[in-house]
Amino acid sequence: MAKYGNWFENAQNVLAKIANINTAGTAFTGNLNGQVFYPVSSTYVEDGAISLTDGFARLNSSAESTAMTLAAGTVGQKIAIFAVSVTSACTITPTPLLGTNTTITFTAAGQGVELIYGGVGAGGGWVIIGNNGATLS
Repeated sequence: MAKYGNWFENAQNVLAKIANINTAGTAFTGNLNGQVFYPVSSTYVEDGAISLTDGFARLNSSAESTAMTLAAGTVGQKIAIFAVSVTSACTITPTPLLGTNTTITFTAAGQGVELIYGGVGAGGGWVIIGNNGATLS
């Protein structure tokens, strides 16, 4: 029985963490790749800031042009942003967006981007790692 003791204790720890995954808005630490996973998504319908606790943000700017911001994150943090509905344009200004562009603009439903926060110290910023039709400027 002693040779199975560590395996059993490890299995109990894993099951305890899995039981806490569905707690809305609570970070689950210790996932398979060692990053913090935020099981939170939000829908944005007006000007404002995208929450840094979102792993997935849906943009529904069906009434008018929308201007959004995305504050500085932590190294390794990822977020996916997807346009559900766009009547005019929805522009996001990440702080900062690394590279020569400063804004991401969505002009049609179905467009999306995935970003990761990279770098260290003053050299940190959001990097686009996936783009499905959004305009960079």
